[in-house]
Amino acid sequence: MLLSTTVRLLLVEIFFLASVSPAERLFAIVWRMDNTTRFELAVKGLKIFTEREGHCRVPAVFVEIVDGHEVPLGAWVGYMRQRYKKQQLSDYRIKMLESVPDWQWGPLSPGPSVNKGRNVQIIEMHKSGQSLRAIADVFELSRQRIHQIVQNKNQ
Repeated sequence: MLLSTTVRLLLVEIFFLASVSPAERLFAIVWRMDNTTRFELAVKGLKIFTEREGHCRVPAVFVEIVDGHEVPLGAWVGYMRQRYKKQQLSDYRIKMLESVPDWQWGPLSPGPSVNKGRNVQIIEMHKSGQSLRAIADVFELSRQRIHQIVQNKNQ
């Protein structure tokens, strides 16, 4: 019995959706929506992330939950930056992304951002005799990071 291409694709999709977890199934369904809706959902997720974290430097593997949908925000942000660099984004999408506070097209420097005010406090606390562990606990940083700041590395 020969099956049409449409029927074969439908059977593959049914088999795929039956063989994955509910979260993966939801992801597959969400990312089948039309491009405009998917883009607007991801921008909404980026605004949620930015409001919560105070920046737009989304980790590459980060997933944001938006209106009950899992949005692979880190991968999406990287993809938008690549498309912009190749001049493949519409003016509408560029304006939408640039409306997000702290949005940057790049290049983005890797690693932690510098917080000079905090670093000055750390150096002064260390000069007053406080241990690296005590300072690390106050600022919720690793002792290694405190040591780097005290040694004037990466400031």
